[in-house]
Amino acid sequence: MSGFAQRHLRGAVVTAVETTVEIVVQLTLTVAVMVAVLCAGAALSGCGSAANQLSGSLGEIYPLDFDSVQAQSVGGYLVVQYVKSGTGAKPIKLTVDLTGYQVAPNAEISLIEQGAGGGPRGTIQRITDTAIDLPLATGTVTLDAVPTVGQHLGGHFRASFTEPAGRALFGDFSVDKLVTP
Repeated sequence: MSGFAQRHLRGAVVTAVETTVEIVVQLTLTVAVMVAVLCAGAALSGCGSAANQLSGSLGEIYPLDFDSVQAQSVGGYLVVQYVKSGTGAKPIKLTVDLTGYQVAPNAEISLIEQGAGGGPRGTIQRITDTAIDLPLATGTVTLDAVPTVGQHLGGHFRASFTEPAGRALFGDFSVDKLVTP
């Protein structure tokens, strides 16, 4: 290949690389803007604060909107309730049997393994006009600290259900103080 052809080819390659880099930078900025818009939209969605949220395909069957989150220590159980103001309805109530369980911060706790009471370690209910049990196919909860009454507690959970089959639920929660009823 002649020197002229090599220089011309090299110039074309450099131009192609510069164009590719420019496109990647533009796409990265576009994605960053989209993420910022989605995060802002989630914070304004009326589903509690960004630290307290519910999502998943279960929302196609039942409304998941709520106004606040409460966390209680009841005996050896942790109860996290997403509450609708005014009605007191609980679109989602997560109960975790922690009796005899050594909680480690940021470690997953299986909701379907056997708890101290003989049933599954965790249950999820919807309590509006009546209580609806949502049987778990899979599920875990992760706490950011050992539950201590009077202290902050946060975490997240994920679950899939046998009824309604194939539906999933994801939740984040953060409360200033874990309370007792």
